[in-house]
Amino acid sequence: QQFIQLQQDYLVTKAQLESARLNLTRQKDLNITKATSDKTLQTAQADYSTLNATLKGLEEKLRIIGINAKGLNSSNIRSRINVYAPFNGFVSKILVNNGQYINPSDTLFELINPSGLLLELKVFENDVNDVKIGQEILVYNNQNPDKKSTAKIVSIVPSIENDGSSLAVAKLSASNPEFIKGMYINAEVTINSRFTIGLPNESVVSFESKNYIFEDLGNKKYKMIPVNVGISDDNFTEILKADNLKDKKIVQNGAYGLLMALKNKAE
Repeated sequence: QQFIQLQQDYLVTKAQLESARLNLTRQKDLNITKATSDKTLQTAQADYSTLNATLKGLEEKLRIIGINAKGLNSSNIRSRINVYAPFNGFVSKILVNNGQYINPSDTLFELINPSGLLLELKVFENDVNDVKIGQEILVYNNQNPDKKSTAKIVSIVPSIENDGSSLAVAKLSASNPEFIKGMYINAEVTINSRFTIGLPNESVVSFESKNYIFEDLGNKKYKMIPVNVGISDDNFTEILKADNLKDKKIVQNGAYGLLMALKNKAE
């Protein structure tokens, strides 16, 4: 095996370097008294420098495969080596089997670095101008919506897809083991604040691709009013062009029940 030969070459070169060092020292002493020629001294110097460079190169190759050359000797040459990941994470795919011969270009494992996970966020067309590179966001999954992690938007794709959305890419501020590759997540983006009219989410219902609210007319009578909605959060939904609603009594809770009652009556 190549890495066994590499260890052997290192030890042989190390022994040759020591011999060359002793010879160089001897030639220096002899040259002082001119008992040997300058050419012989130069040859000894060249041999020592060449072997020293070779040893350094072999030492670096051993370091790359995880072998500490300083502690290597003829009695502890290793026939197996450990392969270390360049980062802390987890293995998502194993592409080799025990005993399989591999080539330098073969992929052995697929590793995922949780701290390096990138998040692909769908941004609706109406909100694209409110999302900027560098903005901090809160992300969470549906299994644990109360546990939110911070991330930062690192890029925005400058195009609108067929479904009317654009793509933003964000990077987690810290690793979260609950986030795995391919998982769907939710994101909350804090944009510039503005005054707007909103209603509790329970006040707004959707029917046949349109949004409605109910006006309380009294005496258990209600009027269904179509509305255009804007942004929403966990509690409120923005109502656009809501000037005509200012003097109306809007049902705050139970709008969905009223919608179902209306549908049943129509049927």
